[in-house]
Amino acid sequence: MRILFVGRNAGIGGGTTYLRNLIPALQQRGNHCELMTRGGPALPLLQQVADRTWWLPPVSWWTFGKARRIIQRKRIDVVNTTTTNAAEHLLPACRQTQTPLIMTLLTRTELARCLPAAHYAHAIVALNENTINFIANDYPQLTGKLHLSSKPLILPPLRPSPNRDADTTTVTYMTRLSRTKGPHALDLIDACCQLAKTIPNLRLVIVGSGWRLGNVRKQAAKLNRQLHSPVVEVYGTMLDPEPIFANTDILLGAGYTALQGLAWGCTVIGVGYAGLFGLLTPENIEEAIRANFGDTGAQWSQVDASVLAEQILNAHRQHRSPDDWIESVFDQHFNPARIAQDLESLFEEAIHHK
Repeated sequence: MRILFVGRNAGIGGGTTYLRNLIPALQQRGNHCELMTRGGPALPLLQQVADRTWWLPPVSWWTFGKARRIIQRKRIDVVNTTTTNAAEHLLPACRQTQTPLIMTLLTRTELARCLPAAHYAHAIVALNENTINFIANDYPQLTGKLHLSSKPLILPPLRPSPNRDADTTTVTYMTRLSRTKGPHALDLIDACCQLAKTIPNLRLVIVGSGWRLGNVRKQAAKLNRQLHSPVVEVYGTMLDPEPIFANTDILLGAGYTALQGLAWGCTVIGVGYAGLFGLLTPENIEEAIRANFGDTGAQWSQVDASVLAEQILNAHRQHRSPDDWIESVFDQHFNPARIAQDLESLFEEAIHHK
């Protein structure tokens, strides 16, 4: 099978991680995977896994002509878009070449602008149950097209890194510092101030970029001056965050960030677009997966410094038990081979029904 994936850009985030983990699993099953995307810091990482990468033009008429030529010349069997904008731009080329379209929703999103593409698509793939329920509720006419999948993740060794400093408690928040998630970083800095006397040698690391990055750095510098110590470190975008995961004790994040934290043996607190999900445990992990760890569902929609400080303190005090449950959860929900097999069947069904 020859698959053309189409995404908006090669930014650092869940979309890139999704393709980096899914494409090799599909290739191992004998599929040929090409990719259309714009530039970005993660483009070299995507070029390493895709059989061929193409530049995605910024306007629809240009995309139409280029995508049509690629589909025809490369004998593409199915197109899989990973953003609603990409689906909207690829629709004319798919229609003219009678190529099946699969839309993947990496997170909960509105479909109003791309309803023609959604109606044309053979299936709309969502990566958690909350997104399925959201689309079914807002767009009941699309219910029959919805297909539940998951986030493939290639695992590192499932054990805490020996590089961690036993005398230091490192708390990491890793996300885009956007309008929705950026305020959590500012609240975390305030929470760190509250916890500085309670948790000895506390260190807060914030990783991510976005329009709130400047404000976060200013607030961090202010607290460091107040405490006379570099308690808070703020990084921008990191192409390879593995050293951060390896040296983190308590991780805050959602989506792929939360998954990677679990894989690296961190204690994880889910927090995202929807609010604060809370500390991940064997008892609530299934619910956390449905909520995308705080991106599509939360226990606390209103997040402030006091709530975050309480969560971090509870995580710090919790006696750490062996994380044997994590491996089985990953194999059941996030195994790239299982997910690739399921999607391959969906793609084949789309081809046979075109």
